[in-house]
Amino acid sequence: MASLHSFRAGQVRPKAYQVYKAITVIGHGADADLTLAEPALRDGELRLLFDGQSWILEATGGMRDFVHNGKKRRRQVLGDGDALRMGDTVLIFSMTDLEAGASEAGVEGEAAPDGAREDGLLYLSKLAELSVRTM
Repeated sequence: MASLHSFRAGQVRPKAYQVYKAITVIGHGADADLTLAEPALRDGELRLLFDGQSWILEATGGMRDFVHNGKKRRRQVLGDGDALRMGDTVLIFSMTDLEAGASEAGVEGEAAPDGAREDGLLYLSKLAELSVRTM
């Protein structure tokens, strides 16, 4: 399916989430499938949809928009490596599944790093830092 990697200011390692549902609700509250500790988000503010071919992120509820690769959007088809910003949180979207040992959507956890995986985490961390500086 797909995965998301969450970064916040001062965080050394991303939190990794496996996305396994056709409709994944992203929010701050316990009712969300993927819960982020981001005060700018409320319950059910974002929906990540899979239509069988594409992944689409859309703002719902009180959230008017989110930042996708530096531009404000209300709805966006996602590509591998896209950076999404909500408040102080940056999500990096990946079209690949997480490795064994990583968490599923809604359960926070860190991807299990090893060797080449460390290089990928470093790349994602630097990408998130760049996104925060340019937004």
